[in-house]
Amino acid sequence: MVEGKIKRDFSRNLTRGAVSKGSAVATGALIGSVVPGIGNVIGGALGLAASALMKDDVDKVADTVESSVFEKVEYEFCCPKCGRTWSNTQKNQTYSQNKKNIESNVDKAVKIVQDNGSKVMKSFKDSLKKIKW
Repeated sequence: MVEGKIKRDFSRNLTRGAVSKGSAVATGALIGSVVPGIGNVIGGALGLAASALMKDDVDKVADTVESSVFEKVEYEFCCPKCGRTWSNTQKNQTYSQNKKNIESNVDKAVKIVQDNGSKVMKSFKDSLKKIKW
């Protein structure tokens, strides 16, 4: 049986690295703020150590973020018997769902800005009319 491995490019590795380091720093800052006198620098070092212990959990979070950010996943396969390699690209379902939510929220935000912009312009024009030139 052949198992596919995700083919990760620079941007995918960067995203995963940011999640890993970010969770380590957040854990360290939390340790530094909860334990008085330890400080955030020492807490950061402890956070790195804690993230190593929680690697599986951090990897799950990184997988979730990665599937939310990137539209497609390319898998690379290698036959253990003959050595033939091939790849297959699939769409991320999580990405499609998040894209719809983001587009909906952006549309709502644009409408709010347009509505408020119109109100501001009307108020500005009314203020200009009141000024004696």
